[in-house]
Amino acid sequence: MLWIVLLIVGIVVFCFLSCYLIPKLLFKIKLETVLPKGNGQKVITEVFGTTVLYTADKSINKHIHQYILSNRDNKTVLLCEIETSIYYLDYICVCYDSKGKVVKIISVNENIQSRGLTQELELPYNTSQVSIVLNKVNEESFKNSFKLKMSFMSILFFGILELLLSIGLLFLIKVCIANSSAGVFAESFIGKPLDFEIYAFVIILAVINVFIIYLSHKTKHVNKGVK
Repeated sequence: MLWIVLLIVGIVVFCFLSCYLIPKLLFKIKLETVLPKGNGQKVITEVFGTTVLYTADKSINKHIHQYILSNRDNKTVLLCEIETSIYYLDYICVCYDSKGKVVKIISVNENIQSRGLTQELELPYNTSQVSIVLNKVNEESFKNSFKLKMSFMSILFFGILELLLSIGLLFLIKVCIANSSAGVFAESFIGKPLDFEIYAFVIILAVINVFIIYLSHKTKHVNKGVK
């Protein structure tokens, strides 16, 4: 029973490290192109927080005139002043922290409820600035070169760690099975080398897992906002 519990704990630790902690530490999302940001015009300081008024970049100011980033009560929101004729807005909000690093990317599809104003869009608390990329306004669609990338070295390093973790998990499985079922022959079973096919399978599985986790970690930065 002890070895079964140890095996379960080992699998949980493996999943936590390979699927959450290590990707979170290694994978830092970046943009292939520099996106325009608005110009800060006015800072309003209140008891409960700070609100900054931005004029929108010239690439979008025909449709979005200005917007505010409000940080109040431990909550950061975006509110845009838009052209009054707009009834549908599809855009991407790229959130940056105070160091200019991408924090989150939020995809928004909104049916405008209040004439000339979007709904409040909640952003990560540490958002200091945003870039807004228009996809569609009413029936008009826009083309953009908005792409994401991650460092090749981070992917390679993660692949190596993933392989080492997979081999470690494989050895743990072998030890647990040996001690729970092999009895007095457990030591000889553990010492017996694994077949080449098993190692090849583990390597292939680790490589597949790297790409799956990489893609899932990349896409999870893109979250749905207002519907």
